[in-house]
Amino acid sequence: MTKRVVIHAGPGKTGTSVIQNWLVNNTEVLAQNKVFYPNHGLDANGVSSGNIYAVLSKDCDNKFFVDEQKVNRLLSDFEASPYEVLLLSSEFFFYKISELKQYFNNATFIIYLRNPLELLESNYNQSVKRHTKKERFSMPYGFKFQLLDDLDKLLADRIDLVIRPYDTSLFYHGNIVSDLLNVFDVDIKVDELRRVNPSYVYQSLEFKRLLNHFPLQEVESEIDRVMQSYSHGDSAYSLIPPKLYDNKLSELVIRVNQFIGLHELSQLTPWIENITNNERNPYFSRELTADELLGVAAFLELESPAIFEHIRRAVLAHPDLFVSNSLIYDCFNVMQVKKVETNHFTEISSLSKILLSNTVSDPAEVTREIALYFERIGDVKTAREFMAAAHIFRPNGPQIKLKLNHYNTTLRSIPPLDTPAKGRTLFSKMIKTWVSRRGK
Repeated sequence: MTKRVVIHAGPGKTGTSVIQNWLVNNTEVLAQNKVFYPNHGLDANGVSSGNIYAVLSKDCDNKFFVDEQKVNRLLSDFEASPYEVLLLSSEFFFYKISELKQYFNNATFIIYLRNPLELLESNYNQSVKRHTKKERFSMPYGFKFQLLDDLDKLLADRIDLVIRPYDTSLFYHGNIVSDLLNVFDVDIKVDELRRVNPSYVYQSLEFKRLLNHFPLQEVESEIDRVMQSYSHGDSAYSLIPPKLYDNKLSELVIRVNQFIGLHELSQLTPWIENITNNERNPYFSRELTADELLGVAAFLELESPAIFEHIRRAVLAHPDLFVSNSLIYDCFNVMQVKKVETNHFTEISSLSKILLSNTVSDPAEVTREIALYFERIGDVKTAREFMAAAHIFRPNGPQIKLKLNHYNTTLRSIPPLDTPAKGRTLFSKMIKTWVSRRGK
């Protein structure tokens, strides 16, 4: 009997939670098909890290490494068992594939390739859900398709790597679990999959982003559970401005076609064609209205009164935080104490002094970063002024132009903060100083 080791390595946000939830709840079905999937736990939301601790451990610096003793013990048990396939799954395995290959010599690795632009938005959604991100979404500076570069290296190292498209229309039997199992010749038609770790509707996403300003770590999991179940909002949306999306999509198509040609992966052609032809979700960037915020708050109070009260007390204890949409205070009947102006001036002062220093070689870089800072804290009016300055210094910068257009559009829907007069004086001085330097 020939035994196989199959390692599903994610990466993250490609259905790993759904896959692992089904696998760990259907070990008997897998056993009937001669597949051994080691047991692991699930959190209250049905999410896990899969089999990460079956083969990895943490060192003294809290970094994961492949634990040889765990691997040897697992392989020894597998060899002595009647199973024909050892199946392991964890998104954390992706960045350990080369190292895992050293211990699992004949392993087949399976990964799913998702539209990197969708992946970017999904990762942002996750950072708001689980990692207390407070800032609005923005395209990372210098964003590129790093995953394809990583796959180039793995394929060049002759890793036995199966790359499947993350696309429901292309899945075997129409679902990702059946698709995964089919890679190693196990044909199971899964009729229904539990929805695990779904993205928020836009209203939940913005509500949670605002809550992230407050210390709520103790109840994060429960808030996440309620926000996932809130459905009275916009589920189809994009956070990437349409023109920027189109530009990046054009770059993606070129890069993927190069990747397909280099590695003879014609099975990915329908995937990139679908990405190109699928209808785009509408672009959202606005602040929530009072009614939208109150709607989410009312649902939260109905679903979990204790958690609502916990949040209310946290908001009450921090009435002076800078929150881009102060209506969040109204949701919990708390009067906001506005101490914005002093903090606002302090930030303008410190950031402007950086630009006025003689050590700065590229004023466009600094003014752009200052603009992005004010965008993150919700002051779009000041962000636009600094981005306009960046445009003066770099008139042909495409990202700067896109941001300027974005600010001009959103200023109509987001009430701008008043920039203190002292801040504006520093701003004017900064621009005049750099213009005079350029003239020398």
